[in-house]
Amino acid sequence: MFDARGKDAIEQLRKLARGEIDAALVLAPGDSLEGCLNLVRPAGRVAYPNGVEPEPKRRRNIRLLAYDAVGGPSEFARLERAAVETRLHMPIAAVYPLAQAAKAHARLERGHILGRIALRIRRGNS
Repeated sequence: MFDARGKDAIEQLRKLARGEIDAALVLAPGDSLEGCLNLVRPAGRVAYPNGVEPEPKRRRNIRLLAYDAVGGPSEFARLERAAVETRLHMPIAAVYPLAQAAKAHARLERGHILGRIALRIRRGNS
């Protein structure tokens, strides 16, 4: 894991990816985004949802794919299979009960979170 907002984000990513990246999913812009995308190998792919501003810059020999998200049972099943196959790990920075959603949102607004914030809807572990 690396902090994409850190001063050495591109170098961290280069080491983590061992030089080149096959594909990237861009969900938000950032100061280091273009430098990170420069690590995508020739014939690689960069996907991003319509509405990301600014859009990633076009590159020679890199396929850019803009898309509109479509959600449904089959899409979520495919996403789950892909996450399992790639052993995707999403760090959780904090968990708040639903009653503290405003506190969780305030934490997001402060920024500098490494990981995601989750809301617990039910009591217990589920």
